[in-house]
Amino acid sequence: MGKPTHSEAYYAAAVVEFLRGEQQWTVYQEVAMSSMREGGESVDIVATRNDQVWAIEVKTSFSWVVVGQAMRWRRFANFVSVAVPRTLWPNKWAVDAQTECMHALGIGVLTVSAGEHLAPWVNQDLPAPLNPKARTVEILDRLHADQIDSVAGSPSGGAITPFRRTCNRLLEYVEATGPTRLLDAMKAIDHHYSGGDSEARYNMASCIRRGIVPGVRLDGGIVSVRVET
Repeated sequence: MGKPTHSEAYYAAAVVEFLRGEQQWTVYQEVAMSSMREGGESVDIVATRNDQVWAIEVKTSFSWVVVGQAMRWRRFANFVSVAVPRTLWPNKWAVDAQTECMHALGIGVLTVSAGEHLAPWVNQDLPAPLNPKARTVEILDRLHADQIDSVAGSPSGGAITPFRRTCNRLLEYVEATGPTRLLDAMKAIDHHYSGGDSEARYNMASCIRRGIVPGVRLDGGIVSVRVET
């Protein structure tokens, strides 16, 4: 089929615009599912509307890779689809084969058309069937407001994990209050550690020293904003 014309993020952005505008869904991107048994990965796009959940995996070409990724979410979303660039198949038999396979798997197909001088547009080539018995709570419990601003398909990885959310809250707190004891900061913010504030202080101190908490430094138990030189 040749190399893709655009990046995965480009096609994901088109799908997000389609869902938010024409379809009136609330859209979250790069939803981390790290504590589930499905491989500890993330869903590219999750859309919610009227208590229903739609999970969408985006790729720059139609392949069994994207189909396999989408299959993981069939038990947890009311609708599951793949989103890929629109392709001119060599004959109608290829189109029929794709449609029959995806219909049998219970996965819908969205295609993104990209004109040279036109904004991309999205077609529902195969609407995703409704799964009314999906355990949507598994996904709904992992949705947060900051995922609305994530970028699906980003090569740097845009998933907002619980750890990353704690890091962001710690940095925001220190920026607002100035240098403070790390334990006091962990008591003040909403963190993801289940063992309490002391466990949170111990683990975050280790992470700060290893340099994996962006924008923050630790000196003698006092946490402050790290000034880049």
